[in-house]
Amino acid sequence: MQVATVQHDSAKREMTRTCARQIAWVVGFAVALVLSAQVRFYAPGSAVPVTLQTAVVLLAGFWLRPKLAAGAVALYLAAGFTLAGAAPGLAVFAAFAAGKAATLGYLIGFLPAAALVSALVGQFARLTFGRALAIGLVGMTVMFACGLAWLTVLTGSAVVAVQQGLAPFVVWALVKTGVVAALASAAPLRR
Repeated sequence: MQVATVQHDSAKREMTRTCARQIAWVVGFAVALVLSAQVRFYAPGSAVPVTLQTAVVLLAGFWLRPKLAAGAVALYLAAGFTLAGAAPGLAVFAAFAAGKAATLGYLIGFLPAAALVSALVGQFARLTFGRALAIGLVGMTVMFACGLAWLTVLTGSAVVAVQQGLAPFVVWALVKTGVVAALASAAPLRR
């Protein structure tokens, strides 16, 4: 009887530690998204800033399991939407601080991108750089598709959306995806 109680207590403690670690990873990535939104600049002719957020979204997908990656992005989005209305001076989202809604589609695209990248990573026993690069490009494509769809609605033109929301960012997206793929294949965390 004593052995069963000790085993039960040990299992309970381990479950508590695991849960605490998972919460820490989710909160950590949500905070990283907030911080990465602060590193931004505007490409000429675009209302959408270049940030490090897409890289963090991809890293969350590579390093966390699907529910945790989606949870980190969902927490970030919830904080951003809550604070955008309640405390406009707190810049959780890169362009919302200036009252711009051009980034809404990209922000929404973060959620399926993180979950999809994580699910794709889970299909491989070993993550090579080539696989990581391909998966990262899929994630970037999801984010851009959502962003361009929203910009098309805002501008009324798919051509203008591509000119303002894709063309200025292709090189940056490729560089960020390459760096993230290198990190993910070198240090494949799966929390």
